[in-house]
Amino acid sequence: MTSNLRRTVAGILAAGMLATAPALAADPTDTILTAAAEMTEAYDLPAGLLLAVAETESDFDPSCRTGKCWGLMQIHSSYAAEFARGAGMESYDLFDPTDSLHIAAYMLDDYRDRYEGDLHFTLMAYNLGEYGALAKRRNGVETTSYSRKVIGRMDKWATVGLPDPPQPAPAPENAEPAARDMMVFAAKMRSIGARIREVLFQ
Repeated sequence: MTSNLRRTVAGILAAGMLATAPALAADPTDTILTAAAEMTEAYDLPAGLLLAVAETESDFDPSCRTGKCWGLMQIHSSYAAEFARGAGMESYDLFDPTDSLHIAAYMLDDYRDRYEGDLHFTLMAYNLGEYGALAKRRNGVETTSYSRKVIGRMDKWATVGLPDPPQPAPAPENAEPAARDMMVFAAKMRSIGARIREVLFQ
């Protein structure tokens, strides 16, 4: 199960923290969901794909480092610059979840286009590198445990993303501006937390 994401959203799901901590506006879970939703739309990727890859690669840990594969989406550091240029990024940080998702989305879209929409082969290339995936294909391998795992996880993440802008109850007319801002912020966090909880705590 997604232990790192569970720990990350723990603060969002705690009502007391929602009421007292404006700093949660920069919560990494919010960042991941925002970037995943934006990149899914920008590259017209299947719903849930980026989050399923993130879960499989790093268990949602943006600081994950496995050999030369770094960050949320475990991008190989030796090839990151090439893919970042392809994505039109002038600079990047593999430990920044937004950059990691952007590069991963470009890679997945590029592989998908090259291999005629074959999602299993797209994921094999992402996981093994293009040459590794081609070698598997030459040996008659059409899917791998990795590609099956990611695809099997897509459905549960397909409906998770940024919620529609919340419609909080009107603040009292005599409320201070800071109090009004806090009410809107708390409503947003409750809405995001509810969406994530549907997947993680069902």
